[in-house]
Formats: sequence, structure tokens, C-alpha cells
Amino acid sequence: MFKKSSNTTLPKAASISYIPKEALAQETLPACKNYQPIEATPFSPQGGNTFNPKTALWLINSVIYAYHQYCSENEQPIFPPEVKNGTILHWHTPFNLLKEIQCGYIGNVQSLPNDPTNRIVIAIRGTEKNQEWLANLDISQTAVPISQFNKEVKIHAGFLNTLTEKVDLIKNIPSLLEQIETWLSKELKPNTPNEIYIIGHSLGAAVTTLLSFDLILNFPNTRIISYTIGAPRPANRSFSSLFKQLTTDPSRHFTLQRIDNIEDLVTNIPFSITHTGKDPILYSQINTATGQNSSIERISFTENLGSIVLNHHPTTYYYAIKELFNKTT
Repeated sequence: MFKKSSNTTLPKAASISYIPKEALAQETLPACKNYQPIEATPFSPQGGNTFNPKTALWLINSVIYAYHQYCSENEQPIFPPEVKNGTILHWHTPFNLLKEIQCGYIGNVQSLPNDPTNRIVIAIRGTEKNQEWLANLDISQTAVPISQFNKEVKIHAGFLNTLTEKVDLIKNIPSLLEQIETWLSKELKPNTPNEIYIIGHSLGAAVTTLLSFDLILNFPNTRIISYTIGAPRPANRSFSSLFKQLTTDPSRHFTLQRIDNIEDLVTNIPFSITHTGKDPILYSQINTATGQNSSIERISFTENLGSIVLNHHPTTYYYAIKELFNKTT
């Protein structure tokens, strides 16, 4: 149960009444045994460009599925019931020579009645293996490898390598980015509205930010809806400025919602780079008709479960959103 100080009055919008005992008990289980998908979390399309709590809940549950898939001893793929034609994704991890490491999945979202939109979901989990911690700790900055951009645009090298380096040089397994782009090139439909939903947690949230950047550039006619939870800082301020330029381009259709628990310490590291700082580019809402900012918002909450791990856990984020927006969910 969430602990509240009797001496503190929280703003009404940030008041979280509880987290179910069953969920809290699950979160306290040993690592890789505490990711159980939450039943009765139906898919809800994004609609406009503002934060959608129903979409957020489904996407957070989708990334819990990604953890559950990784941690499961069952070799059969495990996806949310609405995901069809799902494919497991793998990412690069430093010094891994034994096998490719599952990091999430990509798949089609089941069609809605009387809705021709072709929807695709990408879910990317966070750190579970020791090698993945090496990616987190590689905080050197790498110039964005696209020639027309200013050399001052730099990205956390560990996060960039996780997305763009080959999974396995010996087996010639392509990078996570190449896996996703290849899959999309086959599944995006011409003459049909296409939407790509992306959810990432922790390391996966940083990778989601960089992936979104790539997809904005390479799939300009596709609507991209990205949500991140518990994201570490992915790049420098020059990257933030460039990101803002891209999102205000009227030819692109994009929204990224970053959800933070400000007592989740992961969201404040690495200290040497930034989330885009106080410049709220990653919260920008774009009016797709005009390409102009229509609103800016940040969804955050502050409750302390007495554990860095619990403050960061995706299930905590799920129930926090559910409580914050219980009138609309």
C-alpha cells in the first residue's frame, strides 16, 4: 500500500490512494519472477495527441508482457491477447557471445470494428541481465550517425549501441533497429492509415526515445505514438532541440508521452547528460493538422514504496496511472 505522510498534502491530481496488495506482493518477489500481466486491460486507441490514460495502461501492460516473455521458461511466445502475428525482438548486449537476448516484441494489434487503421505495437523491456547493465554504464556520448545533423548532437553510447549494433556478429543477427525496420517495411500498408505504438521501460524507455527519433525520419507518413515509463536520460540538449524541430514539422505525425515517478531514481541518471532538462520537448503534443504545438503536459506522480526497485517497477506505474485517472479509466 502506498505510504503517505500525515504532514504532506499532495495536489489532488497527484493523489494515489493505493496499490492492490496482490500487485505489491508480486513486486516484492525475486527478480524475474515479479512480472505478471494484468488481466482485463483492453486495447484503447490513442485518439488525439494528448495523454490517454487508457492507451497508457494497455501499453504499460504490454511491456509487462515483454518482461514476462523474457522471464518465462515456456518457449512459446507470450503476447497480449490483442497482438497478432507477434515476433520476438533481440538487442545488442556487450560481450554476449552465447545467445541472442530477448528484449521485447513487435506485432499487429487486432483490428477494431469499422476501423481500417493498421496498428502495430512495439514493446521493449528494461534491464535484467548483467550485460545490459554494461549498456547503462556506458555513459560516453556518441555523435548521431546521420551526416546532415550538427556534430554537437550526441547520444548516450550504451543506449545507442543497444539499438543499432548487431545482436550477434558470429551469427550475423541484425540489430534491434534493423529487425524493427524490416518488419515494418512488410507490415505497413499502403493507402491505409498506419499507427505504430511504442512502449519502453527503463533501458527500454531510453531505447524507445531513440527508436522514435529514427522512425520519425524514416516513416514520415506513419503516425507514431510513443510512451515511456521510468526513462533514464538519453542524450544531450542539442538532441532535444533537434527532436523538437522534427516534431513540429507538419509533414510528421508524432506524440511521445514520458511518465515519471519523481521518486524513481532511474529517471535522474546519468547525471552527465539530460532528459532534455526543463525544455519539455519530449512532452510536446502536436496538432497533426497544423504541425504546431497544441499543448504541453507532463504526467508525473510522487509516492514512495520504500524501495528504489518498487518505485521503478512497471506495475507501480500501471496502478499509479489507474489511480490518477480513475474517473476516466
